[in-house]
Amino acid sequence: MPQLSKTQRHRLVALALALALALLVSACGGDEPCPEPSTVSYRAHVQFVMSRHCLSCHDVALKGLGVRNQAPESHNYNTYSEVFARADDIQRRLSAGDMPPGGGVPSCDKQTFASWITNGKPER
Repeated sequence: MPQLSKTQRHRLVALALALALALLVSACGGDEPCPEPSTVSYRAHVQFVMSRHCLSCHDVALKGLGVRNQAPESHNYNTYSEVFARADDIQRRLSAGDMPPGGGVPSCDKQTFASWITNGKPER
């Protein structure tokens, strides 16, 4: 096997990193279409949105404001009933970009949550 020059090794590493980044981005589901608004339910859609964007701070298993990124311990979003009870506040904070800290919630996920509320917040 021929020896690679330092420049060739750097290019190979850069190519490998670019490929890994492309695979990571494609795995995030950025190209997936939003669900049909009339079909949105907690179990099929909203639970995923909460898990993906909210449970890193609003998980009942997390104790202490430092671990929860200052999220109150009374605001947990692990279950349908917890999300149902705070849905309007969650929607307001998502729409305003206040939550999660740093934003970053795709518009499709925001739309999905809003559609769930409009549909009467069905569990299934």
